[in-house]
Amino acid sequence: MNYLSPLQFRVLKYSAIPGLLMLYYHFVLKAEFSASNSMSEYLKAGFIGMIISWEFLIRKDFKRAGIFVIAAALLYFLVMLIFNRLHLGTRASFFNIFYQGFTFLAFWGMLLIRGILLKDKFFVKTALLTIFIWLYGTGDMRGLFFIVDIVVDWLTDGPFNGSRYIGNFVYGLYQFLLPCFYYIILYFTENYLNDVDAFRKKFHSKILVIGRGEYVFFYCVFFMFVIGSSAAVGQLTQAWEMLEYNFQPAFVSAIVIIFHMLCPILTIVLSGYLLRNIMVSRSLTIDLHNGFLYYLHCLPFLNLIPLLIYSTKKNVHTTVSENALAYVLRDDSKMANWIIVIGFIMSVYGLYQGYNQYQYLSYYKENKVLPIMVAVVTLFQFIRLINFLMLRNSRKAVYILFTINLLSICVLLFGSLELLSLRVGICYMSLYLLLEIFHPTLFKEDAAAVPASAYTEG
Repeated sequence: MNYLSPLQFRVLKYSAIPGLLMLYYHFVLKAEFSASNSMSEYLKAGFIGMIISWEFLIRKDFKRAGIFVIAAALLYFLVMLIFNRLHLGTRASFFNIFYQGFTFLAFWGMLLIRGILLKDKFFVKTALLTIFIWLYGTGDMRGLFFIVDIVVDWLTDGPFNGSRYIGNFVYGLYQFLLPCFYYIILYFTENYLNDVDAFRKKFHSKILVIGRGEYVFFYCVFFMFVIGSSAAVGQLTQAWEMLEYNFQPAFVSAIVIIFHMLCPILTIVLSGYLLRNIMVSRSLTIDLHNGFLYYLHCLPFLNLIPLLIYSTKKNVHTTVSENALAYVLRDDSKMANWIIVIGFIMSVYGLYQGYNQYQYLSYYKENKVLPIMVAVVTLFQFIRLINFLMLRNSRKAVYILFTINLLSICVLLFGSLELLSLRVGICYMSLYLLLEIFHPTLFKEDAAAVPASAYTEG
């Protein structure tokens, strides 16, 4: 493992056990108590505490495990006691901002206790980032539910009565993976903050030697982060009216929605970045440069094709220097020409359709908004056409295309906001792949690993 120590990997490997207990909580215990029941909240806190304390058990550090359990339980009961005594509301829901704030303090406190016990130098930052991303950033994989539901509806040629079963499977999978998600976020954050030199180079590197197991595992996890977080942004946008109704004054709802949207956006940004690095590193390790497979990595279900190919190929390179050399000397991807040609054709077609629609809507003098929207989208198509032609010569063209695609998605608003936000997440991932296909670059540390002979050969 490039990103984890042997001990961290062992903790992660055995996180399946608390994952099974989370399934029991989600499908059995949780069903017996209503959401407003205090026992339901105590159970939730207990299971989160169990996930955090699991690390001590794998370390066989039973003394610290006992101290953590006692301290975390006392902290939680103390925080909830203060909440109840202040009479800030009894409804344990998303719409009780005071309850949410006190719950955040309780869970953050648990992570602070964990950091103090393990003598983590940056335990405050580690706890804060971990709790932000884990509890508020990764979503609940609802994006996977929407994708599966759409595919099943298409295959069955109509509404599928088993949507409830798909939902139970997806949410059950999320509960099972919750401990795994926690330890990945925790260890990446902890290693990044504590191991300034070695880990940060690995975090930003595109030339690591990555084995099939590490590639499959981290690719799947970070891809789930992207779709889960993207769908979460869409859900929160849809909940805006309800938030305004429940929170008075209005600025409180704005603060809540901004906070709950920043966390998944942060998760998307970091996960998409890591996905690119992991995918490129694996392609270099197996010495396979294929822009089409790069692109398929972004698309749900179709990404199973590159996942299968990349995981079955044997390692060709065994050192970072070999990967760096392969990166510098590899040929241009044939996918680049296809992207330019297809993008040009689609932009010309978009201009044609936009012109026709504008001419048609201009007859309806009563509605002035629709012609303006069509004109804006048509202008986007013209800018896209120019930038597709400039892709090879200008790195800025990639960023302009990314911006135009985002604006087009937001203006057209096809489908539900969950699906809209999923498209935005996939669009963000495609930004890195376009940069990799048209303007591949190495960071300073990676560039230093390139043998001097590579520049002689070039």
